[in-house]
Amino acid sequence: MPRNEFIACMIIAFVTFLIRALPFILTDVMHRSTDSKFLNKLSDYLTPALIGMLVVYCLKDIRFDDGTALASAIALVVCVVSYVIKRNTLISIVIPTILYMVLIRVL
Repeated sequence: MPRNEFIACMIIAFVTFLIRALPFILTDVMHRSTDSKFLNKLSDYLTPALIGMLVVYCLKDIRFDDGTALASAIALVVCVVSYVIKRNTLISIVIPTILYMVLIRVL
């Protein structure tokens, strides 16, 4: 491997590692240096905001001229109901996903 390619690979590996490790490093530093009230407040708002962004992203390409709108609506209702009943995120993701995949083939 030529020297330039090796250096490029090492830089890419370092940046990738830094991107993955930085949140853990910053969280550890913030817990030591500041009161954790900020992090607790941030975690209270960040999770619902991210879930809201994912819902909007998933529903942005719905077309009403075929069955995907109905399939999406049914899967969304099943997702909400399953989470309210079971309070299990994995179940709330897997069951509606499988249901959606079946419904877009059937409808």
